[in-house]
Amino acid sequence: MLAPWASQEMASVDLGDERLDARAVTVLSALGSRPTVSIPAACGGRAEMQAAYRFFDNDKVTFDKVLQHHRNRRDTARAGNEGRRHAGWLALWLLGA
Repeated sequence: MLAPWASQEMASVDLGDERLDARAVTVLSALGSRPTVSIPAACGGRAEMQAAYRFFDNDKVTFDKVLQHHRNRRDTARAGNEGRRHAGWLALWLLGA
């Protein structure tokens, strides 16, 4: 089950493919819900783990694209239009920043 906050956090991400955008939500939800465990443990199954690793290995998933999404969210928060100021850090964590 996807965490609602993950869907909200990644609502405007654009990785160039709708399937990757959806996978970003899934991966963020899994890893963000269990941030202290390994990727295999957080994903909950072999297929989910393989999908997460394929996501990270995809050339369309770049640090800059995820970071741009984070910057947009940060700027929105600073403008007072968004209540979740800490949102976006998990996106950076996903890419090992």
